[in-house]
Amino acid sequence: MSSIVCDIGCGRGAPLSFMARDFPKSQFHGIDVSENCIETAKCRRESMQLKNVTFHLGDALESVEQQDWRSKFDIVYCRDLVHDLQRPDLFLKGVKNILKDEGYFVMVEITAHGKPAKNVDIPSARHMYGASLFRCLPMSLAGNGESMALGAMWGNERALEMLAEAGLKCFRSEEVDTLNTAYYCTKN
Repeated sequence: MSSIVCDIGCGRGAPLSFMARDFPKSQFHGIDVSENCIETAKCRRESMQLKNVTFHLGDALESVEQQDWRSKFDIVYCRDLVHDLQRPDLFLKGVKNILKDEGYFVMVEITAHGKPAKNVDIPSARHMYGASLFRCLPMSLAGNGESMALGAMWGNERALEMLAEAGLKCFRSEEVDTLNTAYYCTKN
């Protein structure tokens, strides 16, 4: 079986490169806004002699708005990305557009509740609020125009709501480690 997979916010491309190695009949695309990360990913691709992975320098929102990517991907994946975007609502709608009709979107985000009082029993919550304040929020506010400024602690409830508003049906969500929840989605 071969698939076309897109990792948005791929960083240095290690996970995508290992998937490309393990699934040589599939095609993989990695996108990141960092030129340094993409150059590192391309070096990794060359050292691993991979022919089925391509890395693209680009903005997440602009990438999902490309017309030539409409209904292209079997799987779109992003990890700890959506809460950093200025307009995650538009990004999620764009993800729906680049997915094939029978495609899957996997979004991994910080495990949290939308209401801070409900996060008291989450051991990493204090750390994540700090990281969100000093890293995530400035990233989402750095661009031009309006920002939703979600931050890392935007909450599982808000994530599910925004996925539904974008036309993505979350058929399963689960904590994948002590910090993150994965949302598995299809088109509505």
